[in-house]
Amino acid sequence: MRKKIYQQGKIYMCESTKEDIEHIYPFMRQVDKIECECMGFKPKQALEVAMDVDTVTYTVFDPYDVPFCMFGTGPMPEGYGYIWMLGTDAVFDNKYDFIKGSKFVVNTLIEPYTRVTNFVHKDNTTAIKWLKWCGAEMGRELIFSDHPFYEFTITYKEKE
Repeated sequence: MRKKIYQQGKIYMCESTKEDIEHIYPFMRQVDKIECECMGFKPKQALEVAMDVDTVTYTVFDPYDVPFCMFGTGPMPEGYGYIWMLGTDAVFDNKYDFIKGSKFVVNTLIEPYTRVTNFVHKDNTTAIKWLKWCGAEMGRELIFSDHPFYEFTITYKEKE
């Protein structure tokens, strides 16, 4: 068993491995697949590329040690960072623990950058609600591959 980086209730996260990709991409949420394809990547390729360029990439596991989402962060040339997450429908099966730990994990990941940004499909209402819960502010609307996206930004919050 790999070293757990963080645990919230019955779920936990570890540093990602290439093997995690094989457990996630075939079962990726449809809207996450659409987001990947709008950015020019197949789902498996999106996870592989992210792992290659991220500063950190983590995988979240359910109580049965099955990976159900991956996320990561890295620097951008402008001096701030990016953040992303792609997952399976098991995010919903583990939503209580997932949501409960999200603010802490996201805030910790973005600390080195002070501010992170990315894009979310306008129809991905669940992700938009979760991003707002994590402190995201939705910005301008953009079009990628004829699909509407919002740009979002999350700013690091000092721990109280």
